[in-house]
Amino acid sequence: MSEYTQRLHKFINKNGFVRTFYGECPTCGKHVFSIGDDVVNNNTAIKAKFICSCGRKWKETVYSRDMKKYKYRQTIPEDYIDPKRGKVKVLRLSNRLFLVTPDKIMSKEVKK
Repeated sequence: MSEYTQRLHKFINKNGFVRTFYGECPTCGKHVFSIGDDVVNNNTAIKAKFICSCGRKWKETVYSRDMKKYKYRQTIPEDYIDPKRGKVKVLRLSNRLFLVTPDKIMSKEVKK
């Protein structure tokens, strides 16, 4: 089990508002979801927290007034009825669903 999948699973299944940013690891280039964010500079910027399965941990500014748009696409966990697991939280990114378990991340293409 990787620390990344465990922490992402815990993060998207917590109560309250949760959003993730789909960033890229500066070390290995793999696409990863953020595992939290902080609003900084008097609510004018957002720094996302990332961790990669390669072991790299970093924070990155994903929005500021100077940027005028988000650096990465973002998702909000939504409920999905899985025939095998019942009701689960998934991340929808365009036409793809990502099911995050503590062991792995599975993805599936869906029609809109």
